[in-house]
Amino acid sequence: MYLIKRDNDLLDTLVFKVRLLSFKQIVTFYWGDSKSSKISARKRLNELVSKKLLHREQSLTYPVFTLTEPLYTWRPGQPWPDYEILSEYLNHRWSQQEIPVITSVYFASKKAVNCLGGYFNSFDRSRGSHNLNVSQIYLNLWKNNCLSECLWIGEANLTETDEKNNRIPDAILKNKNESDVAVRFASKLSVERLESLHEYHVKNEMRYQLW
Repeated sequence: MYLIKRDNDLLDTLVFKVRLLSFKQIVTFYWGDSKSSKISARKRLNELVSKKLLHREQSLTYPVFTLTEPLYTWRPGQPWPDYEILSEYLNHRWSQQEIPVITSVYFASKKAVNCLGGYFNSFDRSRGSHNLNVSQIYLNLWKNNCLSECLWIGEANLTETDEKNNRIPDAILKNKNESDVAVRFASKLSVERLESLHEYHVKNEMRYQLW
């Protein structure tokens, strides 16, 4: 099977950047959201699945948020956040969610991972909504050229990050001129959880973004 640039871009994204993409995300960001684009995208995705480069699953997920900018950013030396306001906002945002729907999602196969040199992770149905929101963050940054001077390293490829107590971020932004930035999507977080998360970054003097 001959792979064109769009195929390679899509596979690179699913191996190194994010864990999965919905059909809607793929069409919107890689084909253009029109009726003919959907037909063309579905045909090509079927071919990539048949060649065992992608896997397709049906998953019950919530609609993704818009996620065009971080809710909160922090770097060493800045004041600590107001945990109660952040927690209240996150809980309210999640409570306004529409009902979950059956969603077609795609993720890289072990064959694709072996070819490109990444790390294979099996599909985690329980984190489908979370991972699609992380994907939305990446796609928005990519589309708006916010990644031209930094490298996004997805969670699956973070081998040097502390995994204890669920501290591993959803991604790391690496910029040769500045320190790393941890990227974290949050659904609902208690005040205590936010405080613990922030203290971890303070202790490690690590910048972070909360989306």
